[in-house]
Amino acid sequence: MKLQLCFLVLTSFVSLIGSAFPAPPRIYIPKCLLQDTEKVAFSQDSTADSEQREIEKVEKVLDWFIVRMNTFFNETSFESRRFKSRIPPLYRELSDLECHISRIPYTPKVKRQLEFSKHMLRVMGNSAHWIETFRSRDPIQEMVRRIAHFNIRILALFTSQGTPDVSIQDYSTILTRFSNRVEYWKRWFGHLEDVPSGLRTVFESQCKKAEKTLKVLAKYK
Repeated sequence: MKLQLCFLVLTSFVSLIGSAFPAPPRIYIPKCLLQDTEKVAFSQDSTADSEQREIEKVEKVLDWFIVRMNTFFNETSFESRRFKSRIPPLYRELSDLECHISRIPYTPKVKRQLEFSKHMLRVMGNSAHWIETFRSRDPIQEMVRRIAHFNIRILALFTSQGTPDVSIQDYSTILTRFSNRVEYWKRWFGHLEDVPSGLRTVFESQCKKAEKTLKVLAKYK
């Protein structure tokens, strides 16, 4: 009887402690990255092994974030409407992850992955906005959509850490072709007359972004 009473008291005490100090927030990890569970609560244990496992999990989550972003576009198209509907939850997810990363001894790799994820989300969000804004079949608006999509397309030439992926087959040839394409579009657009100032501003801004990205990629050519 005394043993049962002690057990009940101990159980109540543990329950009380649990309610006073709730478990740390859980961060979603894709099922394909886990063996036994769909979600993982990152441990607050400060041991070296635990920290290393935690960092590896964060790296996988960031890699998976980039993979998911890449599913919205390919060489010829960009699902701008579907992507726009996903922007708010994607920002929340990345913000939550960034908050968690700030609490762990993250590595330079994690920092690069996070920065590139944020950059990719900004670029794709900006391009999606202009693609959805200028939907006319008018040649001028079509060219604005084309350069906006191009700025997304060239993101595929980077690794998940935001460094140029020189392992891509014919990397140098692709860069040359892309640079020539942007120059051709600029010349073509420059010959147009009666272009609304707003459209011209957007086109020129998108071209500058493309040229800036291509310069970064060319450093590894």
